[in-house]
Amino acid sequence: MKRIYLTVSLLIVLNSSFSYAEENSNQPSTAPAESAEKSEKVDISGLEEDYWRPNKDELEVVQNRRYTKANRIELAVHYGIYQGKDYVNSKSVGLSLGYNITDEFFVEVSRHNISNEENDLLKSFQARFGTAPEFNREKNQTVLSTAWVPIYAKFSLLGKKISHFEMFFAPGIGITKTAKSNVSGHFTIGQKFFVTEHVLFRIDWRMSRYTDRVTTTQGATSLANGGPGYIDSQQTTHNIIFGLGWMF
Repeated sequence: MKRIYLTVSLLIVLNSSFSYAEENSNQPSTAPAESAEKSEKVDISGLEEDYWRPNKDELEVVQNRRYTKANRIELAVHYGIYQGKDYVNSKSVGLSLGYNITDEFFVEVSRHNISNEENDLLKSFQARFGTAPEFNREKNQTVLSTAWVPIYAKFSLLGKKISHFEMFFAPGIGITKTAKSNVSGHFTIGQKFFVTEHVLFRIDWRMSRYTDRVTTTQGATSLANGGPGYIDSQQTTHNIIFGLGWMF
């Protein structure tokens, strides 16, 4: 009787073990599937294409300022090649004082004294006709300008030094002194090259326009011939200015 009981018990245990093994063998394995799913989500094909593309070294960045100007004062000395009247060779020397409101905007006041030397055209006219054309010579010019700096960049100087520069546009109003003081309008296009944090070199092209009254002692406009004794003419001048500045 005991043998029969033990035999039946052993058969029940063995049957249960086989059934459990069969059930586990029929269930799909989840670990490999999950790993495969994760591996499909990590796609590096884009990185490979970006690395091997021909222009991978072309990068576009915005140049940060090395020399900031906001709330700083600039004092500069100027020498200009002044193009005014046709009959004289003119030069200018002067000073400017500017205040940088931000890195993009500044205000500046400048004063230039203008020297004039008779050129060959005037000497030839005098020698031929025994007289000289009537015109006024510019004596000095004072200008108040407001400037906008849209461009700041750097360049390689002779492949040895990196230099920083900026380009600005500056409309202004001023007084141009000839025989009298004339209200004049001005527009300046300039560039500043930063040598150090404090020292800079600048090149300005200043265009000026004003109405000048010239006294006439001969011709149809003279008083002797019944004229008003003067003529009003529109004058446009250009000044190429080289400057050396110090920024506080």
